[in-house]
Amino acid sequence: MVVRTDSYGDFCRAVTQSRSSTSIRRRAVLALLRLFASRGHGEPPLDPASLHRVLLMRYDRIGDMVITTPLIDALKQIAPQCEIDVLASPVNASVLRDDPRIAHTWIWPNGIRGRLRTIRACRRRRYDLVLQLILGRTTLPALLAGLLAPHGRTVGNSVAGQEFMMNYVSNTAGEHFSDRTFAVLSGAVALSAPLHRPPYRLIVPESDRRSVAERLEAAGLAGRRFIVLNISAGTPDRELSDHRNIELARELSQFGCLVAVTGAPGYRDTVERIAAASGSVPLVFGSILAAAEALGRACLLVSPDTGTIHVASAMGTPVVALFPNSGNPAGWRPDGVPYRVIAVPSELVADVNLPEVIVAVRDLIDGDAG
Repeated sequence: MVVRTDSYGDFCRAVTQSRSSTSIRRRAVLALLRLFASRGHGEPPLDPASLHRVLLMRYDRIGDMVITTPLIDALKQIAPQCEIDVLASPVNASVLRDDPRIAHTWIWPNGIRGRLRTIRACRRRRYDLVLQLILGRTTLPALLAGLLAPHGRTVGNSVAGQEFMMNYVSNTAGEHFSDRTFAVLSGAVALSAPLHRPPYRLIVPESDRRSVAERLEAAGLAGRRFIVLNISAGTPDRELSDHRNIELARELSQFGCLVAVTGAPGYRDTVERIAAASGSVPLVFGSILAAAEALGRACLLVSPDTGTIHVASAMGTPVVALFPNSGNPAGWRPDGVPYRVIAVPSELVADVNLPEVIVAVRDLIDGDAG
């Protein structure tokens, strides 16, 4: 294509003007925020003994809630007297269902009326501290943190030019997202000694433990070694095709273990189809904590889904994790358990080299884990 010189010059000037206009608007917005949303940045750290109610903002995904559980345990360790509330999403709230560490779980709804009701309810709790843990976003969560705790303190990750929106900021530059999340706590609270991150921990109610035991008994998995193959990851680019899942499930059976195929509740039909074609056991649960209990009884998980990977980590189950080229395994890899990461050299997990997966499974089954 040939571009006329004058047209190209007009194009460049238009781009420059657009960028300039965006920069001006951004500076204007920040000036207004500085005027109306400044939070007294630079306050002295809080004494853990002064904390009575703390709110964790975690209204994102299942895996994000799982990697927050070390922070919950650490907060209970340094301030056992404080009540911990969580602002969760409809997707991840069930991770903390019936969790004795949590006083109240608020759901951040989609509608404006529901959100206003939630903000008013949280304000009545009069939080001493709000931890803004939505690290991938900054401005709107920072504003929300201030609205939720008008008389308390707020802490979040450091963003150049926006520190004034928080009472404290934390250096969240760690490689793994669990470390970045955990670092937010030390940004606001005075610690007498370095705080070491506990492992992930999910608390499964006894009712779920019993129902899972019955389900595994009925499926012929009770007392048997079995590998779980998770087929769902939320988006097609993160998932294998049915044909490749069937092939992988068949290959996994060579290790002398039964193979259970699982997925999110919406994948039930696909799970049953793949299990039937591969001679495997279909295993789908409606509760994330029931699924966690089942994963805790497996000898290995193979999964392209980071949420399931974190749940397995919390339950002490080794993992073979499949990541696309842009999947950031350094930030989302399994934690605290033996694992292998298979980095697919494309944006499609379906392009994974299945023999490489089998080698990784063999390493873990044989106990050769690093």
